Amino acid sequence: MRRVRSNFDEPRLEVMPLVDVIFVLLTFFVFAMVLMVRADVLDVALPRIGAGQPVEQGELITIAIRADGSVYINGDEIAVDAIGDETAQRIAEQSTEGAPVRVVIAPDERAATRELLLVLDALAGSGVTDVSIMGRPSDEAAAAPPSQN
Repeated sequence: MRRVRSNFDEPRLEVMPLVDVIFVLLTFFVFAMVLMVRADVLDVALPRIGAGQPVEQGELITIAIRADGSVYINGDEIAVDAIGDETAQRIAEQSTEGAPVRVVIAPDERAATRELLLVLDALAGSGVTDVSIMGRPSDEAAAAPPSQN
């Protein structure tokens, strides 16, 4: 009787290709997370608002008003008196790239209305009139589907 000899290798599980794929995915998700952060807003509690629309893509200048009355442009603290000229200068610098520059004010819900009015007045005095106010959607607005205008 003839014997058939079979030589089966022991099965192996290769871990290194799996580790390579995991690191590639991790790198992709970290990079995507960095690109998702858009607004340079300080630690402010935004007020809830019912009406409004999302800001369109493009360059963004964020003016944050904290509860203590301090004002920041894209994370840099600034005096209220100088905010109009500084914003107009930043718009001029950023608009050379072709994308529209949007100015968004993010007031803390505990901030006094006085600071918001002073910021709006300083911006209008420098010719910056296209300004949006940032807030959180109210419960009713979050539940409703976005309008298709």
